[in-house]
Amino acid sequence: MKALTTSPKKDGFFMPPEYATHDGTLMLMPFRGDVWRNHGKEAREVFLTIAKAISEFEPVFIGVHPTLFSQYQTVKIPNITFFECPSDDAWARDVAPTFVVNAKGDVRAIDWAFNAYGGLTHGLYSPWDADDKVAEIMCEHFRIERYRMHDFVMEGGAFHMDENGLLLVTEYNLLHPGRNPNLSKEQIEQKLCVALGAKKVIWLPRGIYNDETREHVDNVATFIGPGHVLLAYATDVRDAQQPLSERTMTALKAATDLEGNPLKITTVTMPKAIHRTYFESAALSPTDVSKKRPMNERLAASYLNLYLVNGGVIVPKFNQKFDEIALQQIQAAFPDRKVVMLDTKEVLLGGGNIHCITQQLPQGALTYGPYAAQSRRHSNGDVKKSTR
Repeated sequence: MKALTTSPKKDGFFMPPEYATHDGTLMLMPFRGDVWRNHGKEAREVFLTIAKAISEFEPVFIGVHPTLFSQYQTVKIPNITFFECPSDDAWARDVAPTFVVNAKGDVRAIDWAFNAYGGLTHGLYSPWDADDKVAEIMCEHFRIERYRMHDFVMEGGAFHMDENGLLLVTEYNLLHPGRNPNLSKEQIEQKLCVALGAKKVIWLPRGIYNDETREHVDNVATFIGPGHVLLAYATDVRDAQQPLSERTMTALKAATDLEGNPLKITTVTMPKAIHRTYFESAALSPTDVSKKRPMNERLAASYLNLYLVNGGVIVPKFNQKFDEIALQQIQAAFPDRKVVMLDTKEVLLGGGNIHCITQQLPQGALTYGPYAAQSRRHSNGDVKKSTR
């Protein structure tokens, strides 16, 4: 399938919010030794635990590297499907397609350019050419037409959008010289609006401290309704995150929705700082072209790196006292959804969390390819469909 030569906005397509109904969830399986200890052995177990939790709400489709595919080809788990998919790592949020829909319910995909979070100078690993092909491979697999943004480096964790076209991003991330150094802030904003059908961009100054993605917005804030932002907020003045949280809160309070109304802001506590242990670092196999992951490195832990599924929310758990506080806050924010907390430190050790390793297939996405029978089987009638 050739890439489309027009644009989503011109064709009437826009990105639905994550809280709209899904047809399913995409994931990839980790394997590389410089990112995941013991070449992903422990991480694959946790990824599968996360996939099983999601599968209670909607189908899960997991791309597996050809070197591992034989291990999963005959595995049978209800509501989980494995398929072969070459990749360089396992961040489905960032390398899988970003899906857009139109008012009729048609689904297309955006295939962003990817450079491992900053290219040869600032990136986390090399090469990344297989990751840059993942979106195309998945679009072929699911028979979904795609727009190739060959001249625009972007990752799916860099933005969130509500149902009215409000887009959340962070300046620190999108304006980093490793992404699109030849584009101005205004040009980046324009390209995002054309690709995602956004009507207004809200720029937050910072994300989560020491986030190796250069502070993706999905680790710090998300939309949970029209103009309603859920925000990770640090209150401990001794925490390096606290001044970043203050700047983000100030920006959100100054922002407005499309009608000029103040945003609704709900906060979720931050976990106590988490660091990589000696044993977690020693089990890695670093290379000369990958990010070093030393012991005592602070990890970018956040409860906001959660994932919305049909009728549920899958949330990181860090085995500390703040887990229960965050659980109560998130449940209050989602009174009609079941909140599931999972111990995900293995994912955190790789540099992300639950949202980073998942990508939603919007309602209608499965109607084009081999999984049409699964389409809408697990959709929840209380989950809102985007019809903008």
